[in-house]
Amino acid sequence: MQVIHDQTARDLLGAAEAALDLDALRSHPDCVSMINENGLVMQVSRGSLTALDADTDADLIGSVWTQMWPKTVQTALQVAVERGFSGHITQYWSTFEHADGSISQWDIRLSPVHDARDQVKSVLAVSRKLSPQ
Repeated sequence: MQVIHDQTARDLLGAAEAALDLDALRSHPDCVSMINENGLVMQVSRGSLTALDADTDADLIGSVWTQMWPKTVQTALQVAVERGFSGHITQYWSTFEHADGSISQWDIRLSPVHDARDQVKSVLAVSRKLSPQ
């Protein structure tokens, strides 16, 4: 049995389904990214576009997810992605500097996404802005 602790991940994956609702992911207000085994962003939410000052999905899809974060946390987040592909849920906190120079705090949760054979096929990263600084 797969236990998903993050409410957004539960909403996007569904209580009893292994299939991800991509429409729900794309329209989600939180910063949500689907990451493949190479660490690349495969899908993003509307909230991701807003948080990263991107105009379209194409601005982010294919990017290395960890490189979207400050260099000081990239190694820790890479470990979190690897843990996700090992079947573990990981939580991390980070600051993020926006294009306008403002800094905000983020709660980042990475959850494995399993296929019908219970193999991890990707990692869902849900990042929530906690507060502006």
